[in-house]
Amino acid sequence: MLDNQKIDFKIKDIIIDQNQTYKIFKITKKKPQLIFFKSHPAPKNDNNLISSIPMDNIDKTSIRKPIGKKDIKKLFKKLSLNIYPQRKSRAINNRVKTDLLLSNDPFDVIKLIRVILIRKRDENINFSLSNKKDFQTCIQNFLTSALFL
Repeated sequence: MLDNQKIDFKIKDIIIDQNQTYKIFKITKKKPQLIFFKSHPAPKNDNNLISSIPMDNIDKTSIRKPIGKKDIKKLFKKLSLNIYPQRKSRAINNRVKTDLLLSNDPFDVIKLIRVILIRKRDENINFSLSNKKDFQTCIQNFLTSALFL
């Protein structure tokens, strides 16, 4: 799990929230201290959309900084563990799946990727279109985590 406790944010820092990357361009000094950020990289149809959040509320969100090389190595190690089904695969609970994806935590996403891969390798299960879409979403979340190394 990632620990978002009291992270120091600076101007030009990259932050990630729900598989979207942003760049901080302003931090106010007076209370309440606000962080201003916009999409990064800027979309081609850049409409100058700016977002902000009080610094005190960061820990109430899933906003985080990109993970480092050490954490990426841990994630790949977890992903490389045996993914062949040892026992009968069960359906993925949609609520749990949604919670894992919304957590914005790459370690939670890796857990979900592993469950989906186990189901994919199970010959007794029809790997449905929704499983394929879930897998694509997980991979996209995972790649967003590694994007800024």
